Amino acid sequence: MPSIDDIYSGDSLKTDDIKGREPVVIIKSVTPRDFTDRDGKIKKKLVLGFERTNKTLVVNKVNGNRIGVLHGKDYTQWIGKTITLFVDPFVEFGGKIVPAIRVKPPTYEAPRQESPAPQQAAPFPSQQGFVDPDPMPALDRNDKRDIPF
Repeated sequence: MPSIDDIYSGDSLKTDDIKGREPVVIIKSVTPRDFTDRDGKIKKKLVLGFERTNKTLVVNKVNGNRIGVLHGKDYTQWIGKTITLFVDPFVEFGGKIVPAIRVKPPTYEAPRQESPAPQQAAPFPSQQGFVDPDPMPALDRNDKRDIPF
């Protein structure tokens, strides 16, 4: 169904673009950019571009710190790295609770065993393989299917 949101959506991702999914995306570009806040002050933020889409994500401090924990504080090294995008419906902004796009690591799960031994400890997350929670294989750069935005 056509929507005015399709016409006026702009280049930046919005919560509606995620459409209830948690896509794993590959960072294609990281660009520092100046933005003017509501008080007229200029603030520098990072803008992420992703493979297989023209939409960008303006990175707030929370998401910047999360990506920094995942991939290091040197944002020039983030290109080619993966992150999962999701919508947190309970973010406080301007004294109100609003939905916001957040970043987390790609989801992982423990390898399955035929008959688990009760005395065996579960493997550490670093020993587990990453699994794309989205049925669309977002990590395949040659996949021509569309991501949800």
